[in-house]
Amino acid sequence: MIVVVRDFPDFIGSEEKIRAITNILTCCGEGKHVLWMPSGKAAELIESGIFSNYPLRVLYHIKEQSRLTKVLIEKFQLYLEIDFSNPNAFSYVDNGKMVVGYKKVMDTGSLQSCKFLVENLSDSDFYKLGASSVLYREKLSSQYCIQFRCENGGGNTTFSVFERLTSAQELVLCILDSDKNHPLGSLGDTASRFNHIDRGYGPGYQLEVLTCTEAENLVPFSVAREVITNTKPECLDSFGRVTPEFREYADHKVGLRQEMALELDERHGDEYWGRLIASNPPRNGEICPSLGDRFLTHSIDYMKLLSIGKLCESIDSTLDAKLLRISNCVASWGLGLKNPIR
Repeated sequence: MIVVVRDFPDFIGSEEKIRAITNILTCCGEGKHVLWMPSGKAAELIESGIFSNYPLRVLYHIKEQSRLTKVLIEKFQLYLEIDFSNPNAFSYVDNGKMVVGYKKVMDTGSLQSCKFLVENLSDSDFYKLGASSVLYREKLSSQYCIQFRCENGGGNTTFSVFERLTSAQELVLCILDSDKNHPLGSLGDTASRFNHIDRGYGPGYQLEVLTCTEAENLVPFSVAREVITNTKPECLDSFGRVTPEFREYADHKVGLRQEMALELDERHGDEYWGRLIASNPPRNGEICPSLGDRFLTHSIDYMKLLSIGKLCESIDSTLDAKLLRISNCVASWGLGLKNPIR
């Protein structure tokens, strides 16, 4: 995550502020976050004579890179600003700005890489691959990487983990499957436990519930075709006729047939599936073939074999637009230095 320090009034003589600044410099120098401060402010800290050894080396780096690092704030959706006037601040303001008071970052544990909470750890592997492709697309992958401390909740316990992390004022990105099979359908058991939590940004967290069924629905089309060719070739012809609209709420693990889709329409009093079927009738009544429980795992394994350039090429800006949106979000939270400052 991008950490912003704009000013640190009256820091000289304040042991707590100096300790907070030292910790910020150390954690960001180690690559856990990316620090921006105005070059003049970095020079002020250098000239104070208070900082030495590793924090001082980080300050020189921050000063030299200030102009280039500031560009990142405009590229990404989120940054964390350290407030040296309000010591206990902990809030989300607006426009991707979170604020934390300096007393919250005085110990080394408080600025470790952000927590990434998903239902299954394979989901986090998938989303991190997407985020890495964002860095490559933005020509940032030589300097920056994606870093998280990942947590999985194991279905319904996901909410308990979320409560524990947010109560401890950890920085948390949480992405959940919706498990919906129809746009008017109910959320699945896990996501429905979060109904009273504001979606999007909150104090120290971002909660995203997928607008499709689950992570499998976001696997890039070109990756899905390669994986199906290697693991379930009998499904390739059927999947080749699946459109982004059909994929959105089709369960890729068990598949979806026309008669079941129309039953869902009747249940929800809507013609969502009916309209799609009328505009693009599926062959033999199969809207999406059954790709099995390991489809996402196979997709991740295949994506890991690709070079970052090839992975980026495999994600289409139109067909895979939903994946790109989530990938940008993940990149904002997980941004760190590829090579820690020595």
